[in-house]
Amino acid sequence: PHRGSCRRRRSAATTMAVAPAAGGEGGQRRLSEGLLSELQRNSRSLTALELARAEDFDDAAVERIAASLATNSHLTHLDLRGNSIGPKGAKRLAIALAQNTALTHLDLENNILGAEGAELIATALSQNATLTRLELGNQFLGAVGVALLATALEHDR
Repeated sequence: PHRGSCRRRRSAATTMAVAPAAGGEGGQRRLSEGLLSELQRNSRSLTALELARAEDFDDAAVERIAASLATNSHLTHLDLRGNSIGPKGAKRLAIALAQNTALTHLDLENNILGAEGAELIATALSQNATLTRLELGNQFLGAVGVALLATALEHDR
């Protein structure tokens, strides 16, 4: 059984993930203060953070994650699948991505970025040299958003 609301896999690098919420339906998970604090501390051992489908994920969580991501130099994998991140959250993440120098994998599947969010992420990609995998499946990005992402990826890589 897990104590608290995060689990750790012990190794040289650490992955932290939200644990299933007590009685949570549909695989929802509860985001803990500890996870966000660990990210903010820029822990050398924290290299992957799995925050998929967190039931209490909100604008404030996106803001804290983005603020930490902008200066974090150790996190290489961030999973934000299924957290209803919209254009407002995409803007915060895009600003962070433009500054981040460590993240290689970002999973934003099953969110609600829309064409506006896709455009913001595409713009950030032109300033980010480390991201090699970006997952954006299962959301409507619009033809313009997809075209902007394709152009950014084509020119940046």
